[in-house]
Amino acid sequence: MAVPGQSRTTDLWAKVPADAARQFQSHADPLARAILREVGRSVPEYSHALDGDFGRAFVQGVHVAVERCATAIGSAASPPDNTDLFRELGAQAYAAGHSLEALLGAYRAAARASWSYVSTFCRTIRLPADVLCVIGEAIHVHSDEASALSAAGYAAGSVRMRQEKRDHLLHLLFTEPATPPDTVAWLAKAAEWTVPSTVHAVALDHNAGSQPSAPALPDDVLSHFDGKNSRALTACPERLTEVDLGRWRAAVGPRVALTEAATSLRYARRTVELARSGAIEGAPVLWVSDHLTTLMLHNESVLLAACAEESLGPLRGLTDRQRERLSETLSAWLRTGGKTLKMAEYLGIHPQTVRYRVSRLEVLFGDRMTDPAERMNLLLALQAT
Repeated sequence: MAVPGQSRTTDLWAKVPADAARQFQSHADPLARAILREVGRSVPEYSHALDGDFGRAFVQGVHVAVERCATAIGSAASPPDNTDLFRELGAQAYAAGHSLEALLGAYRAAARASWSYVSTFCRTIRLPADVLCVIGEAIHVHSDEASALSAAGYAAGSVRMRQEKRDHLLHLLFTEPATPPDTVAWLAKAAEWTVPSTVHAVALDHNAGSQPSAPALPDDVLSHFDGKNSRALTACPERLTEVDLGRWRAAVGPRVALTEAATSLRYARRTVELARSGAIEGAPVLWVSDHLTTLMLHNESVLLAACAEESLGPLRGLTDRQRERLSETLSAWLRTGGKTLKMAEYLGIHPQTVRYRVSRLEVLFGDRMTDPAERMNLLLALQAT
C-alpha cells in the first residue's frame, strides 16, 4: 500500500525479501476483506456507508492499495502512484457528508487489520523478526501518508463543494421569476453566504483572447467566471475598487431588492456593451448610476431616431458642414442656457460667430427654442445623433 513519491515507504518495502511478495500474492484479496471488516466494525459511521458511491470508491481503493502494496514488496522501483487515489477518497468523503475524523479512523482501522493479518502471514512463512519490524513500520508509515493525502483531498473537496453551492445560489438569484425567499435562505446557509436585503449585480468582462485568471474577490461577493457570461452579486460594490481585477472590467448595476437581481444584471451587462462600443468611456469599474442618460438613450434607439428625425427636421435642407456646425451650436446653446460667452468658450469660436449662428437657429426653429418640452426633445435628439 505504498504511496508514491514518499521515499521512506518505498525504502521500507524494498527491504522485505522478494520471495515474501511471491508468497503473499494469493493473500491480497483476503487481506482487503479483513481490512473492510475491521473498518465496518471499528468506525460506526462506516458500518452501513460502504454501499453507496463513496462506499464503492472506498472498497475499490482498499483493493487497489493492497494490490499495489504487494507489487512494491521487495522492489526498489517506484511503486504505482496512489496520490490521486487517496486525495480523491478524501474529496469523496466530504461530498458524501462523512467527517474527516471518520475517514482517518478508517485508515487507522485498516492499519490494525493489515498488521494483524500480515504479521500472522509472516510468522507462518518464518520471516525474521527484523523483517517483521520493517513491515510493521511500512504499514504505519503508509497509513500516515494516506491520511495526509486524504486530509488534503477532504479540504479541497470542501472548497470545491462550497463553490458549487455558491454557483448554484448565484444562478438562482439571477433567474426569473425570483426564487422563493425560503429556498434562497436555505441555499444561502448551505453556501455560507449572508443574505442582504439589497444587492448590486456586477457584469464582468475582459478583452483578452483567452479568459484571464479570476481575481480574488471578497468572500461576501458571490461570483462566477465564465467568459462573457461572468457575473457577481454583492451588497457592497465599493469594495471592488479595492481589488486588483487584473485584466477584468466590472460594471456595477443599480441597487435593487434581492428579488430584482436579474434586472440589475441586465443594466450592468448593457453598460459593458456600451463600453465595448465606445459609447461609454472604459474604466476598471463602471457604475450604471454614472451613465443613466446614456443607457436610457441607447435602450430606446428606435424612438430616439424618430425623435431626432422630427425634432431636427429644420436642419435637413442644409449641407453636411452647415448641419454639423449648427448642431454643435444648438447643443451648446441648450447646455449653457444660451449664454454667448460660455458658448464661445465651449465651441472655441468668437462671440460674434456665436451670435450669427444663434440667429440662424432662431430662424430655423422659431418658438421651439423657447418651449421647455421642445427644448427637451432637441437635447435628446442631439444626444442620439
